[in-house]
Amino acid sequence: MKLAINATILSSKPAGISVYALNMINELLPLLEGNEVTVYTTCPELIKPSGAKIMAVSKRLSPNYGKLSGLLRFFWTQFILPLKLRKLKAEKLYSPSHHGCFFMKNQVITVLDLIPLKYPKQHRLQGLYYKYFLPLLLKRAESIVTISEDTRKDIESTFGVSGGKIKVAYCGYDTANFFPRETAQKNIAVKYGFGDYFLVVGATYPHKNVEAALQALKKSGLDSGLVIIGKGIKGYEIKLSRLTEELSLGGKVAFVSYAPYHELPELYSGARALLYLSLYEGFGMPPLEAMACGCPVITSKLSSLPEVVGECAMYVNPLDSADIANAMKTVCIDKTLTEKLSKEGLIRSKQFNWKAEAAKVLPVIVKP
Repeated sequence: MKLAINATILSSKPAGISVYALNMINELLPLLEGNEVTVYTTCPELIKPSGAKIMAVSKRLSPNYGKLSGLLRFFWTQFILPLKLRKLKAEKLYSPSHHGCFFMKNQVITVLDLIPLKYPKQHRLQGLYYKYFLPLLLKRAESIVTISEDTRKDIESTFGVSGGKIKVAYCGYDTANFFPRETAQKNIAVKYGFGDYFLVVGATYPHKNVEAALQALKKSGLDSGLVIIGKGIKGYEIKLSRLTEELSLGGKVAFVSYAPYHELPELYSGARALLYLSLYEGFGMPPLEAMACGCPVITSKLSSLPEVVGECAMYVNPLDSADIANAMKTVCIDKTLTEKLSKEGLIRSKQFNWKAEAAKVLPVIVKP
């Protein structure tokens, strides 16, 4: 089979959908041996060596370039990619993202979540894409891949897509990078000035509910700090900064727009717990990475999150800062509980494996 892979979503600073696409592609390529595979990507240096042909495209299509890249990526996918596919005589197109091509019938596209539809104000351009263009793509696509049963149900109910057309393949994590680090707390204390801290990881968008973490820290009365990793909407970031000042937490909170990939395991390992209070997630990578590092997780029992953490986390009402504060205090006081969460989380994390999940996607792509 002549297969083309649209990997224009890759970024030199992988996060979210870019992390998913990169790992899925790198695990799929060895499994696709025997097929003629061509990968179109903005970051050819990130693709592991294989028998596939790697074609570099303009880095302007990469998410690194913000909203402009989204428009350019849409134009390239709809008008430039079809010409390349015709020249290649491609029999099928696989997109590890929602950026499919209207002119290709034999294609498999990926929908990680419906956040742009549920929160259109924080993703205006994507909201329009999801509202007007994605339904057409889903109807045209041969198959759809998603990352949780919760998102599968969302796709079915929102777009009227048959469940038989959707394949669920969970995310995995990098076992070579995410594991407990014994010296983490000492190293983080040097860099951020916190010997004792809770951690928030994920782009600072409203649905991530970061303000609840700030309010809970204040109500807890703990001396612990709060490290918030992620960059999102500027207006929301300003709101969080103002809230930090209003709560007199300035000296206890560190906002970090981006943490290097190799540093994340230390951040997880050194934290009292990960606070993941999101109101909606397609999957939720940070809780999985935290569990793999032995970090206790405090999270909400909403959308896909129970699929990820199972019974290996403390569940709270994400809209009740007092409930969250109580969970934070419990983590600090009850060492037996934290050790239990840590051990059970480590075991739970091993159920999620990129190679195994790629093997689930393979038959969806190569089926005639």
